[in-house]
Amino acid sequence: RKVKKTETFHTDTFKKVNQLRIELVSLESKEEQVKSELTRFTELIGEIEKAQMAKERELEECTQEIKEIAQVIAEKEEELKQTFQEMEKEKTKLNSKVEEQIRLQESLNLKEKNLKISRQLKEKASDQLHQLRMEKVELSSQLTNIKDRIWEEYQTDLEKLKPSAAQEMQDLETLKGELNRKKEKLQSIGTVNLLALEEYRSAKNRLDFLQNQIKDLTEAKRTLTSTIARINHTAQTLFSQTFDQIKLNFQKVFEELFDGGETDLRLAESADPMESPIQISARPYGKRLLNISQLSGGEKALTAIALLFAIYLVKPSPFCILDEVDAPLDDANVVRFLKLIKNFSSNTQFIIITHNKLTMEAADILYGVTMEQPGVSKIVSVKFDKHEVVTTKEG
Repeated sequence: RKVKKTETFHTDTFKKVNQLRIELVSLESKEEQVKSELTRFTELIGEIEKAQMAKERELEECTQEIKEIAQVIAEKEEELKQTFQEMEKEKTKLNSKVEEQIRLQESLNLKEKNLKISRQLKEKASDQLHQLRMEKVELSSQLTNIKDRIWEEYQTDLEKLKPSAAQEMQDLETLKGELNRKKEKLQSIGTVNLLALEEYRSAKNRLDFLQNQIKDLTEAKRTLTSTIARINHTAQTLFSQTFDQIKLNFQKVFEELFDGGETDLRLAESADPMESPIQISARPYGKRLLNISQLSGGEKALTAIALLFAIYLVKPSPFCILDEVDAPLDDANVVRFLKLIKNFSSNTQFIIITHNKLTMEAADILYGVTMEQPGVSKIVSVKFDKHEVVTTKEG
């Protein structure tokens, strides 16, 4: 029995030793695995620290770059502000020139009207002067005839006749008869206009006055014509500069909307740019150059939008209202249009009136009108903010 108990004890001890050895091997294996994991984690931590240091350096560089960009943006904004101020000044000057042109045109019209009246008065005065000269010649001829007849009948010179000559005549009846004959002859001559010389002088003064008026009007017309020519030259210069800028902007915006292509703006008449029609040609990517009237409805709408934003770029504004501009566009063109709006929205706030679902999905805030009860309308606004929808109602 003692031997059997000893054998049983050794057997149990052997099993425990084997079990301990197995556990030891398992623990050693786990130890190796833990060491391997520890080494891997240590290397991973080192790589993470290196990456962190690199990211920190990159962050510092980005921060510095952001500061530099912010400074450049501030400088550009200041330059842009100054440019806007200069443009406003130029616009004010141009408006002043236009108003001055209108005033000068009105003055010119008034002076032309006065000139016409003056010419009529001058013609009338010239006719009167001619008539007076004719009457003067006729009176001179009649006076000469009277002197000749008196000399033939009475051998008397009227210019040398003295009052003493009448006293030498003694026959009173003869004097009366002679006086009656002379009266009859004088009546046969007709009436003499004694105011002809005074009327001539008055007409001459009036003629001199009208000639001075004509001279002043001619000088004013010349000055006004020169002023209008300068204003037209300035307006044409500004128009040409703006037209060239719009042409460049139109090409850029068109390429952005159509992912390529070509456009062209041309003046149909180069003689007078202010009155010339404008020809618009467009070639979307993959098509030949066409007149805008030959494009499809959607292409026409996109081309018109491109031209609208090209004009807008010449003088941007903080607000822009668009009314149903996306109505003729299909979904693909609406996406292009929204991409363009997004590029401009950093400097301009857009208010778009639309019924297109894609356009409404791209908006930051929606405003609509609903009628919960007949005859009672409500304004409903929906604001999208980081995947959250906030709805408010206003009566």
